[in-house]
Amino acid sequence: HEIEPLAVGADVVKVAMTPDMGFDLAALETAIAAGPRIVFISSPWNPVGPGLDHSGLQRLIGAVRPSTLLVLDEAYFEFADPGAPDGIEVLRGRGIDHVVLRTFSKAYGLAGLRVGYA
Repeated sequence: HEIEPLAVGADVVKVAMTPDMGFDLAALETAIAAGPRIVFISSPWNPVGPGLDHSGLQRLIGAVRPSTLLVLDEAYFEFADPGAPDGIEVLRGRGIDHVVLRTFSKAYGLAGLRVGYA
């Protein structure tokens, strides 16, 4: 998801995954502490699959500043492990600016229709 921000002159900060392809929450918290305007996270993450668990999502939410927009891309939510956190439910009423992205193109095979929702 870096092409679009680079096209409009935004700085992009990438945070590496852990060796086991999980989220490096300490590195994410450090990057968020620098005060970005947008934090964009894909969970679950294609192509490797792991998503944030409940405690990881809570840590991420706790690190986000009030002036930061949190974008949680859950395009593969229907493929997440049972019990994975639902970003819509977790973020509801939390008082931070956020957008949760989902789509019908992955689990429902409707890629040609380009139908998504946020």
